Amino acid sequence: MYVYGFIKIVAHVNLGTALIAAGRCEEAAAILRKASQLDGVGVKDRREHENAKVSALLQLGALHSDQGELQKALAVYREAALNLPDHYPPQV
Repeated sequence: MYVYGFIKIVAHVNLGTALIAAGRCEEAAAILRKASQLDGVGVKDRREHENAKVSALLQLGALHSDQGELQKALAVYREAALNLPDHYPPQV
């Protein structure tokens, strides 16, 4: 269950990133939103799961920002900040 749960969220984030690169932004936004909402029931490493959820939100915020949807981007970035675990690695 651990492997499946962790791979599932990472797969969603990677798919969202690939869809952005392919110009399929609406689909990417839906996939990234879904990734950010996965509950991680049965996931062995909650820290990695929480990190991946925040990464999905950061990707979604960047997508909205790149599309000029600044209010949506700001809302998503705030959501990411509110859900940011203490152990989340710094972003450079």
